[in-house]
Amino acid sequence: MDNIVTESIKFESEPNYLQRGYHLFDISFLNGLTCVITNKIETDEIHLKIKLDWDERDIEKITGFIQLSYDGHQLKPIDSNFDKRGGICTIIVPKFLYEYRWSFSFNLKLHRDPAKPPQISNDLKSQVSYDTMFEPSRKHDAVLLIGEKKLHVNKAFLSYHSDYFSDLFAEKVDEKNGIPIENVTYENFGLLMSVIYPEAVFSNHQNAEVLLELGNRFKIPAVMRHVENQIVGDTTKFPNKRLISLAEKYGLQKLLAMEIQKMKSFDQAKKFKGSDDYLQLSDATKAKIFDRLIELS
Repeated sequence: MDNIVTESIKFESEPNYLQRGYHLFDISFLNGLTCVITNKIETDEIHLKIKLDWDERDIEKITGFIQLSYDGHQLKPIDSNFDKRGGICTIIVPKFLYEYRWSFSFNLKLHRDPAKPPQISNDLKSQVSYDTMFEPSRKHDAVLLIGEKKLHVNKAFLSYHSDYFSDLFAEKVDEKNGIPIENVTYENFGLLMSVIYPEAVFSNHQNAEVLLELGNRFKIPAVMRHVENQIVGDTTKFPNKRLISLAEKYGLQKLLAMEIQKMKSFDQAKKFKGSDDYLQLSDATKAKIFDRLIELS
């Protein structure tokens, strides 16, 4: 557990009357989080159940505070600990507060295990059959091994897209029983190949990070450009500081420039400059953020 890293996120809902039944706050742009709040009215109090779910497998747990506000008044923050997907936090408030407009503030920390691969979007997996993609064919002339799976591929096609495979196939390796590919799952490799194969599918915010990681590892620039363009087309799915970190890590210069320009105020840029995320950036990226600070001052 020593490798666990944390990421802070904040979200505040718009004030609204508390209706019977449930509320769904779509906060998927904050790392795929979904919050469902149900309420049950007892004799003289309201029982609120706050259920938090997420779609990223590398998130071990979520901790932090949830605060309720009504008519300009803030209740005491509730210490919350969601140690599994679909975890529930219960809050009890007086019944008379039902008449006021409420808002919910979330100040949370995501505890991530970098060793766990991000989860693949089920929407994308349903669009393509990896078994069909890698089945024997007269167009295939090599076999890759991932665990017990045999993947029939075309050497020229992979070599064209990837320097990694170009170098691999150029080596004098025994291809008779297949070439093993280590440290990647069959599903993640299938996801990677599905982006460049003839019947290509499109990435989304749920699998963007795993594609960037694998595209970088297997040296497939087409995948890196594809994911960068997808993120640039809709940056609302990620917090600004996360995109700056990803852009620098994987050399996504267009995305990096765009996110730095999104800093519209001196205070916003200065606040980021004082964050832990900033300290992890390279000197070159720090210089670009400093230049933006000067522009805004």
